[in-house]
Amino acid sequence: MAAPERKRFGALEVGYGFLLYCLIGATGVGINLAVYVSVLSRWAVPLGASALAFCAALGWNFLLNWSLTFRNRRSRPWTHHFLGYSLIALVTLGINLTGLSLLLDRFGPILGQLGGIALGSVWGYFANRWLNFRAVPSLAPGGPIGPEERPEHL
Repeated sequence: MAAPERKRFGALEVGYGFLLYCLIGATGVGINLAVYVSVLSRWAVPLGASALAFCAALGWNFLLNWSLTFRNRRSRPWTHHFLGYSLIALVTLGINLTGLSLLLDRFGPILGQLGGIALGSVWGYFANRWLNFRAVPSLAPGGPIGPEERPEHL
């Protein structure tokens, strides 16, 4: 099986994993904004609404990214990956809230929230790829361990 095609943007090489992560992230943005607007309409606290919306999208995004984006990079039980994903998400939340805070007065709550999400998304993908879902050559498709020999949790 041929390796997935990769695209180069300057010094950054982007594969289909990043594009899939972005598509999944787009569905997470929908969940994020739905929760954000719902909470904001009841309590006028943009940063608190943003944090709750982020947590709602976190579970959704992990489930889809675990199942699709990083399915060939699972090296530990899902609980370990979820913990790593959640810790990276805390940093992502900080980036999101910082972006929202910087953009809120100039662009309003919705565009500010989208800007914060965009800033956090780039960090989230690369941090998860490099720190949480590191490639494990022996478990990669076509590697020395065949599908019938993979551990149960993979």
